[in-house]
Amino acid sequence: MNNIFKIVVCGVIKHQDRYLILQRSETDDVLPGIWEFPSGNIEFKEGIAQGLSREISEETGIQISATEKYPIIGYSEYSSQKGDVYKETIQLNHLINLSKKPEVITSSEHSHFDWATRDDPRMDKFLQEIFEQEDRFLKIKDKSQKIAKITQLKNMARQKD
Repeated sequence: MNNIFKIVVCGVIKHQDRYLILQRSETDDVLPGIWEFPSGNIEFKEGIAQGLSREISEETGIQISATEKYPIIGYSEYSSQKGDVYKETIQLNHLINLSKKPEVITSSEHSHFDWATRDDPRMDKFLQEIFEQEDRFLKIKDKSQKIAKITQLKNMARQKD
């Protein structure tokens, strides 16, 4: 059996009270038709901020800074198996607040996009769990607690390497 470990970055892009969601193409090999936040793999020798910037640009056409450290509000873990290949994935969920609503240009990987509220029926259990992470993160009032939480999450991701 072949084992693969991946780190994925996810951009929870928020404008006012709406979140950018993308629908995967119906012809895509991975989870066709589901609604998701922009996300993707960190490439070899690529930093987290650079990977987040690249993935958001590739999937949405939105340009964000490749040097700004967007807060990690939480992480998700999931696994899959296809034939003799077993994948373990850690997804780092980043909150990206935008003051101006950007133009969105989806990649061929996605067929549609929308700016949706949290109670939108397309927000499945996985996306709701990310909202819960955002709520917990935003409740941390003390900046030093936020820094400690971000450091803890980054260290957990590095230990999986």
